[in-house]
Amino acid sequence: MVKLYTWSPTTPATILEHTVAPDVGHSSLEVIGEDGKTRAYASFWPERDSLLGKITGIWKPRPSRYPDSYTTETDPEGAYMQREAEYEDTFEGLDEDSIVRMWDKLKKTEYHFLKWNCSNVCKLLLLSSVNPGVRPTLEQALQTSPEDFKHAEGAGDLLATLAHLSASSFIECSPPDLRKLSEAYASARAALDKSAVGG
Repeated sequence: MVKLYTWSPTTPATILEHTVAPDVGHSSLEVIGEDGKTRAYASFWPERDSLLGKITGIWKPRPSRYPDSYTTETDPEGAYMQREAEYEDTFEGLDEDSIVRMWDKLKKTEYHFLKWNCSNVCKLLLLSSVNPGVRPTLEQALQTSPEDFKHAEGAGDLLATLAHLSASSFIECSPPDLRKLSEAYASARAALDKSAVGG
């Protein structure tokens, strides 16, 4: 089983309520074996000695580049996200061994906020481990367009959609993109399961 954790960017209310440092949101993946133990926890962060790592290190001085678990990631006294993820999505039927192997290689790569961030890494791990027949559906779900405004409910949702649309041309993948991918995967899996039983 694979779990996708998604954090929305911190709002002033979240910062005050949870006493956490501001952040732009985050995405991570956890591969859980049949024994219930974590096989891999993929949470991509900037190098600690990079400019971005040094800047974030002012308010989040990380003891290592990556947290080793969701528990470490969410520890309020820790140096990573310091709060629970807003969303937790479960993916069944993925090539989990592929995710474990690929994460071991990807965690040595250089972080780039716009082009190679936590969400890009999670997206690659997910897309590379799905059934090839499902991949086009998921890639299509990652496209952002003005059509997204039709689904906005209320002023807060409208502002969030507008912010995502304005950033989407600059940031190749963000936490909201992975939420779309998760929803598309659930729909695609349901369709595959239905066709497998002849429904």
